[in-house]
Amino acid sequence: MDKKLTKVEKLIELHRKREETIEKLNSLYKNFRGVIHESSDSEMKYTQIRVLEGFIESLNAEISSLSLRAKSP
Repeated sequence: MDKKLTKVEKLIELHRKREETIEKLNSLYKNFRGVIHESSDSEMKYTQIRVLEGFIESLNAEISSLSLRAKSP
């Protein structure tokens, strides 16, 4: 059975996911010193960082969208 979330529950869940992702991103930033030429390890870390940044952007867009819809009558 698929439970349907209300707008408020969905917003809470999106905020939780965003905070978790920001924590992961911050931990990656701590040890990241840039992309070293021909270093697959640093390239993979950079790719992970970019993916998490994109995920945060999409979460922010969805949160904004839901917030606007929740305010409209």
